Amino acid sequence: MEARLHSTKHTNQTTSEISNKANTNAAQVQTMKAQLAELKARLAGLDKSINDTKASQNILIERHGERIEDVWSYIGIFLGAITLLGLFGGLSTYFSVRNKAKAEAREEAQRIITREWVNSKGDEAFEQLKQDITPKLDALEAEYSTRFKLILDKKYHQYESQIDSRIKKKFDEFDKEKEQKIKSLDDLLSNNLGELKPNNDNENNQSHDTNQAQQFYEQGASKLYSEKRDASEALNYFEKAENCLPPHSQELNYTIKTEKIVCYGLLRNFTEALNKSNELIQLLEKEPSSVFKGFLAAAMRNKSISLSRLNRYKEAVENTNKMLGIFKSDDEFLISRHKVTAMRNKAGSLLKLNKIKDAFKTYDLIFESYLNSTDEQITYEVVSAYLNKANTLEGIGLFDEAIKNYDIVINKYRKLPNSNFQELVSMSIFNKGITLQQQDKTEEAIKCYEQLTKACSRSSSDAIQELISRAMLYRGNKLFELNRYSDALESYNTLIKKYVPHAREAIKINIADAMYSKALILVREGKAEQALDLGKDFESMFKDSDSPIIQNKVKLVFADLAMVSLLTEPKETTLKRIEKCEQHTQDKESLAIMQFLRFLLDTSSIQSVLESIKPIPTDELTWGFEEIQSYLAEFTGEKGCRVKAVVAFFEAHKSIEKLEADLAACKTLS
Repeated sequence: MEARLHSTKHTNQTTSEISNKANTNAAQVQTMKAQLAELKARLAGLDKSINDTKASQNILIERHGERIEDVWSYIGIFLGAITLLGLFGGLSTYFSVRNKAKAEAREEAQRIITREWVNSKGDEAFEQLKQDITPKLDALEAEYSTRFKLILDKKYHQYESQIDSRIKKKFDEFDKEKEQKIKSLDDLLSNNLGELKPNNDNENNQSHDTNQAQQFYEQGASKLYSEKRDASEALNYFEKAENCLPPHSQELNYTIKTEKIVCYGLLRNFTEALNKSNELIQLLEKEPSSVFKGFLAAAMRNKSISLSRLNRYKEAVENTNKMLGIFKSDDEFLISRHKVTAMRNKAGSLLKLNKIKDAFKTYDLIFESYLNSTDEQITYEVVSAYLNKANTLEGIGLFDEAIKNYDIVINKYRKLPNSNFQELVSMSIFNKGITLQQQDKTEEAIKCYEQLTKACSRSSSDAIQELISRAMLYRGNKLFELNRYSDALESYNTLIKKYVPHAREAIKINIADAMYSKALILVREGKAEQALDLGKDFESMFKDSDSPIIQNKVKLVFADLAMVSLLTEPKETTLKRIEKCEQHTQDKESLAIMQFLRFLLDTSSIQSVLESIKPIPTDELTWGFEEIQSYLAEFTGEKGCRVKAVVAFFEAHKSIEKLEADLAACKTLS
């Protein structure tokens, strides 16, 4: 610091010397300007004389006039340089003197210039003039070059002085903050440990405790941020670290407390996460040093998230607003990370409070503030905000606006290599397809699903692979709706072949749906036996699944197989399938369908069918009989009438009263 102050003092002395030297140079410049004006007058006189010489002298005089103009051009170049160095005032003086000199020169030339003088003396005069002008102009150029360098040196030293002053100010601020921190630590030690005496054993124990705490923390962090994210095991290590941590290790202490809050959140213990966040905020609000402000921002962010998870949305918004107020002018990237995460959480809370416009304003503020950030974590929050906004727009029916936001994510961020970004891009492509479906833009939706499958098929992300399996399923379903059975089967078969060995439950659900839909297509194509074989594969693959969704699908398959059995299998086999379905399901609609199948096989009455239908809520009816239309068409007379009445109830009107009326009308046919 003393060296910097000495440099400043030396700079001030140098500046004074430069100023005195500049004044001396200015006087010399004025003298040279006067001499230059005299030379200009002589040249101008020659120019005037030559221009006015008699006609017989014109050719020769014009030649020497051109020489004079060349000299003027030479002088003009140096005058231009002088002008760039700041001698703007001399320009106007130059022109007035030049005009006057030229007038006098012409008058003198008329008097003394003759053809004989020009022939004998002209060349000699011009050569002498050049010799007189050149050294003076060279001296003038050197003088102003020196002066320009001195001006630059002066500016440099001025800036150096300003920089030294700012550095000194920063060091003073740092020293002050360091003294405050030391005082805070002294007070803390005094309050918790009493007066400590220098003791080597005590120092060794303290170092051991700190090292042990650091080791426990690192073990916990490795568990928390591993691929499996074992929050429970990480929490155990963090608690061990906290128990052996010396009281003065503030930074590690705050770090451990922050990570514990993260663990509670991952374990979905949001009440404890909220309590720990509040405790940490209270500690940090008493902290005099700004060194730990990042921990305060993180704690307030975690508090907002915990409040949202506990459905305390209004409090979450209020806490986030408080946080943004505290750190309004703080743009450090660590603080900005916490701010943008809290803002996105705030937007979600506002949506829960049905304040959609305020939520959109919050999303737009995120884009305005952080769209061009180069920090990866902040960018991830920005992309997530676009996706969340798009999902909200889709949910309220603003499909075109939703697609615009999906396209921003797809087009702007699809080339980022990080798998987290690729998951967001994949979700945007998939959700765009669903949005297009809602607009009845089936072909465009199919292209979206194909785009996702093609772009991300080699991804190692389980989340992306789950989306791809759903995209294959949805593509097949839309092709099924368009009666493009061959293309639909291709999509289903690709899904089944690619993912059957996959262990993720969500993908197994998609496989089950694909196999079910494939069986329906096989029936419609007249391949009932293949459909029944596929049903056997389905049952063996999924009968032991713990997923309620898959188990419901298995029960549905039992009912479908019983119905398809009517087409190809003996009556006894079909009845066994009906019994199997009745044993495994409690679904009222499936049980009613089994009664109807028994009626078709003459083992149940139409009254039993009617009684099984009545308990079904009409808004839950989903069954159809398209796969066995040809079989049902074989019934005629009163039974055929009753069959048509039951089919119409399930597929059309869903009115018990109308069904009863239609069945009563069938008796007239007997």
